[in-house]
Amino acid sequence: MLLRFTFENFLSFKDRTIFNMVAAKNTIHDDHLIRINDRRYNRAAFIFGANASGKSNFLRAAQFAASLINDKEPFHGDPSLAFRLEESTRTAPGFFQFDFREGNRQYAYWILVSYFDGTIVEEGLAEITNQKEKNIFHRGLKEEYAAKRPIRAPSFESLQGAPIYEIESDITLLDKDKQAIFDLVLSSYRQAEYSNIPVLRDIVAKLDLTNPDFRAFFDAYDFMRKLTFIGPNSVYGSPLLLLQDKLTKKRIEALLNGMDTGIESIESRQVDVKLLFNTLGPNKADIVNNIMSQLRSHYTTMLIYNGGFYQFHIQNNEIIGEEMLFSHGEGNALFEYGEESDGTRRLVALLPIYAHLGSNATYFIDELDQSLHTQAVAEFIKQFYEVAAGTTSQLIATTHDANLLDLNLLRQDEIYFMQRKADKSSYAVPLSDFRARPDKRLIKDYLVGRYGGIPSINIDEVIDDIERSRAN
Repeated sequence: MLLRFTFENFLSFKDRTIFNMVAAKNTIHDDHLIRINDRRYNRAAFIFGANASGKSNFLRAAQFAASLINDKEPFHGDPSLAFRLEESTRTAPGFFQFDFREGNRQYAYWILVSYFDGTIVEEGLAEITNQKEKNIFHRGLKEEYAAKRPIRAPSFESLQGAPIYEIESDITLLDKDKQAIFDLVLSSYRQAEYSNIPVLRDIVAKLDLTNPDFRAFFDAYDFMRKLTFIGPNSVYGSPLLLLQDKLTKKRIEALLNGMDTGIESIESRQVDVKLLFNTLGPNKADIVNNIMSQLRSHYTTMLIYNGGFYQFHIQNNEIIGEEMLFSHGEGNALFEYGEESDGTRRLVALLPIYAHLGSNATYFIDELDQSLHTQAVAEFIKQFYEVAAGTTSQLIATTHDANLLDLNLLRQDEIYFMQRKADKSSYAVPLSDFRARPDKRLIKDYLVGRYGGIPSINIDEVIDDIERSRAN
């Protein structure tokens, strides 16, 4: 469960940004909260703001940090990820920190990474107990290498085997032989060949999962793995796979029907995979290669093509393909995915979240309201709170829908406004900073600019300037 996300120097964010999921003391919408012992945390957060204010970049920051751990390939750098409107930040590293809970334990994981060449400048994991920190591991570049950043010469390839990092850990094992093995594993991350590979990503494959002394490594890795990101046009999960469970199928069908899509049931039919692949057109080879790659690593994958929604899996060494279809309850007519409205397709893409809430994941959704009516979005949020009860699953979403600014729907500390400073950098402000009254009609104040986060549109002034320049 996410407690706090902190980051600095990423795309439109220059200064350190702290996004807090610790709940305020008020008791309004108490049922929205996650309670652990005597502490309260928000289950959801909603980010409002103008176009280009930084809403999507906030989600991308979390996604990028998670990808450093979850992707299989080393990060080789990307200078375009830095805040580029100031000279000082163009070559500075990006900083990312997740404070989180797994089970009854609290942790902080942080990483500083160079966009210039992919170098991990610093990385650490700490367990927080009674305001004390136990250093699970901390790795940082040695002073002589850190001082020469950004590093170009000598390249790390020429330093293979060289100890360029300092690394330490407070973990001590009673078994001296096991301690020696752990120390040997940890010491390997001092070498240059690990300069663009996070320790957390690599070490979990080398440690004994059953040893409780190493639990922190696996807790942190599991937390990062369960951060789920859904874009405006992406599909989450495998809907057809979920529909194999009768109870889940009925729940999703009921939700679709309850949101006035007209859909009464979701069906599937098997397709001739070879025939389908032969219709893929000029990009056939790339699409098929991607499907095969996904099947090798995930055993199932999806394809949306030419109005159809297809799912593939391996059965008896053969690729099985199915198409998702929709019944509107009239006769035997079945409709393809592409024949449904944009809003229905968006709901189909998001509803499988409800089937996965028991995994205690954190969901980041960009443009939750994409193609959806206000009432459908509000119902989606209400259903999330209801279905997620009893779990530690969380939802963090961006939206343009000002109608959601309703204290009958959301808590004050669940609402954030994304704004821009004079230097064009982004920053987030929680509604709770404005101390709005519980009976306040937020949308009115928001649209007149009291909370910021709205576009500054000066088209008339621009046109006047153009006309004046033409006259001169």
